[in-house]
Amino acid sequence: MLKVVFVAADFEVRSVIDNAEFGYVKLRNTPFQVWRNATTAIVITGIGLVNSAAAFHWAVGNFNFQNAINIGAAGLCSDDDSGKNLLGNFFQINTVKCLEPYNDRVFNLSEEGKSLVTSSRPVTTSEARLRASKFGELVDMECYALAYAAYICGKKLSALKLVTDFSPDCDIHANILALEHRMADLRSIWI
Repeated sequence: MLKVVFVAADFEVRSVIDNAEFGYVKLRNTPFQVWRNATTAIVITGIGLVNSAAAFHWAVGNFNFQNAINIGAAGLCSDDDSGKNLLGNFFQINTVKCLEPYNDRVFNLSEEGKSLVTSSRPVTTSEARLRASKFGELVDMECYALAYAAYICGKKLSALKLVTDFSPDCDIHANILALEHRMADLRSIWI
């Protein structure tokens, strides 16, 4: 059965879709950019909660799949320099929560891994990281919405996050671009 991978931005997986070995062809640009090979579809959701939820529901109506994966960038919620050691590493996500008010569900995605909190905006200050750390070890801007949509649609979601930032001094976008080549290392997901 087809596997669907949800990614926020195409620049996060450029090394995957440009790799001829993986065999991806672009199917469409709107309403979401979609790349596909024989086994896997990559849906570029756009950044944020609303875009991610909309993309998941759109994919349910356009593809026959049971399992989905969210892969993408995440920041560490700590502010200390120990995060330098984790930069560029992937982590499976076990639970995901939301930082925003009135979103108090907790989604269990796996037995092992790190906890993740999803925020509606980039978590770039020390104060914001401290607040986020009360909800999870890592922070992103999409996974909670994807988990909620998967729950509503009766699908299974797993998540792998690449640590791209660990302090307010990090240039998140530059780090994602510098580390995106690591995505192609997840060969078993892409082929």
